Amino acid sequence: MLNQLGKIIRASRTQKGISINDYAAKLGVSAGYLSNLETGKTDTVNLSLLEKLNEDLFLFQNGTIDENLEDHFHHRLKIVNELLNNLKKTNPEEAEYLLSFVEKGIELFIKR
Repeated sequence: MLNQLGKIIRASRTQKGISINDYAAKLGVSAGYLSNLETGKTDTVNLSLLEKLNEDLFLFQNGTIDENLEDHFHHRLKIVNELLNNLKKTNPEEAEYLLSFVEKGIELFIKR
């Protein structure tokens, strides 16, 4: 489970363009520890860190790890959904443009 968690953390961090040093500082851990967690080289995570990760990554639902997060694709979809919803609050036209662009792109790939 920690190996999957590490992959999710790294994918989310890199997708957001956050350096390992900056994300470690945000979480209150060392960059070395975060690197070890991301690569599965550590087998311990304290509860306060899991709570911070859950706030940022939405890992847990009803007290258990969300099964869909085993798959990075579903995790990334959750992040995109959140980002689009946030953008819609401040720039609804831009959010609509991006969403329609993704929809049209998917349609083109399906037709190939």
